[in-house]
Amino acid sequence: MVGTAVFLAAGWLLGLRLGFPILWLEIMACVGLAVVVVFWALLGPVARWMVGEQQPLHEGELKDLTPKDRLEAVSSARQTLMQSATGMVVIAGVVFTAAGLTYTARTLHTTGQGQITDRYTKAVEQLASKAIDIRLGGVYALERLATDSPRDRNTVYAVLNAFVREHSPKLQAKAPDRPATDVQAALSIVIHQDDPNAADRINLDRIQVPGAVLSGAKLSLASLRDVNLRGAHSNWADLNNATLIRADLTNAGLENTDAHNANLHHAKLARTDLRLVNSHNAYMIGTNLRGADLAMADLGGVDLSSADLRGAILDMTNLNGANLTGADLRNVRGLSPDQIRKAAKTNKSTRF
Repeated sequence: MVGTAVFLAAGWLLGLRLGFPILWLEIMACVGLAVVVVFWALLGPVARWMVGEQQPLHEGELKDLTPKDRLEAVSSARQTLMQSATGMVVIAGVVFTAAGLTYTARTLHTTGQGQITDRYTKAVEQLASKAIDIRLGGVYALERLATDSPRDRNTVYAVLNAFVREHSPKLQAKAPDRPATDVQAALSIVIHQDDPNAADRINLDRIQVPGAVLSGAKLSLASLRDVNLRGAHSNWADLNNATLIRADLTNAGLENTDAHNANLHHAKLARTDLRLVNSHNAYMIGTNLRGADLAMADLGGVDLSSADLRGAILDMTNLNGANLTGADLRNVRGLSPDQIRKAAKTNKSTRF
């Protein structure tokens, strides 16, 4: 028992030195004491009960033992004690090992979370730098963090989203021909999120990024009100159900874009290329194009069935092969109903 007490005390002190929580040390001590009690019971009362001995041998019975019997009894006792001690050591080792592994795992998890926090803080600080290369490094650091830590992904994208809004020129200011490198990088990350539910959280209202590269953008349900995307390259983009009210997409390339049910009310789409290319799909089914400027826009082969084009400007607009079945073309300007019927597919439900 003294040896056991020393062993437990030594384990306790070692655990304190290694930084184990007091709760874990208390649990380990209780387990150790439980093991001692169990082995004491097995080697003492239980063992005697199993051989039919109800009480310890008295002196007369001990004198009747021959030297050989005594030697065998001592050897047997020693062997039993050694086996018991070995078992205790093994069990204690397993307990301490399990506790150590658990503590290590918890420590690593805490350390990992701390490292992620440090990385996030450093990256955000980089975004505030006056040097564009440092800001660019912060953008890509946040992108890597979003990959490494799924739980922080939404926060990272929200920061990058805000970075694009705050670092693009204000609407009243003259915008450059293309966005700054760091803004384009952040924008590309935001619009290419893998989360299918992320687009409805994207808010890029009023940004000025003419000439931006948005190819393959995943902007379904995104909000892009009053944006300046003049001359942007957005082919293969997914804009279905996106809000693009008063968006300026003049001279933009939107080939093969899916913009069905998008809201392009009063949008500027003059000279915009929305045509169907290489036999792939270009959808604007049910799209709201009321009052939109589509002068000289290329809508060749685009599916505009059930689209709302009331009051739209169609001056020199290419509608060859476009599907206007069920579309509302009342009060359009630039093309007569006969010209539209000659170029596009219409039916009885097409309104003029």
